[in-house]
Amino acid sequence: MRVQRDGVQLHGIEAGDGLPVVLLHGFGQSSESEWVRTGLMDAVAEHRRAVAFDARGHGRSDRPTAAAAYGDRAMAWDVVAIADELALGAYDVAGYSMGAATAVEVAFVDRRVRRLLLGGLGDDTTPTWTYREQATLLGAGDPRAWFHPEHHDAAAAWLAGAILPQLAGLDLSVIGPATVVNGVDDKPASFADRFRGGRAVVVPGDHGAALHTPEFRAALSAWCLEGA
Repeated sequence: MRVQRDGVQLHGIEAGDGLPVVLLHGFGQSSESEWVRTGLMDAVAEHRRAVAFDARGHGRSDRPTAAAAYGDRAMAWDVVAIADELALGAYDVAGYSMGAATAVEVAFVDRRVRRLLLGGLGDDTTPTWTYREQATLLGAGDPRAWFHPEHHDAAAAWLAGAILPQLAGLDLSVIGPATVVNGVDDKPASFADRFRGGRAVVVPGDHGAALHTPEFRAALSAWCLEGA
């Protein structure tokens, strides 16, 4: 599946039937690496219609090299465009890390969003000087950069565009219900208290490992069943 918005081609995949769940991956990942290979997309598709796509600048989607292409909630509006193209109607959104932050923004701009599952999310999931430093290093092709995508220019533009939402300044109590699933060694589970109908689930692992645990899969499956 391919959907175009604002001149950017977005690559997506689908599986299953039922009420839709849009799956949003984290920074430097893709639908394949974070949802398919982990078996999490299959877990969702057992109960619901699962729709996953590669965010702009990632995976098999286009990789614009202008920082402006990643501002103004571009990734959130990409989700809206996909929901429109697929005629999803009301839908739920599950995201991890960057994808969870994007899911919050989608809920602010699209009233069709019913429920959220947010993994690896906290107030510190925001642009900081370290992201801008990495953008500078990537743009210069500096080997000290901690992230080396296939196309450095696109990653540098993404980082310079600072598209991660500034969650600390948002009134999250107006959106929800939201289930926040964080690793015990990751962000504080109390972040769930900021959402309407917020609920915290703590699973083993840190930011990199939590998504891959059986406990995360169980939490995702239970959330899907609750909303079916």
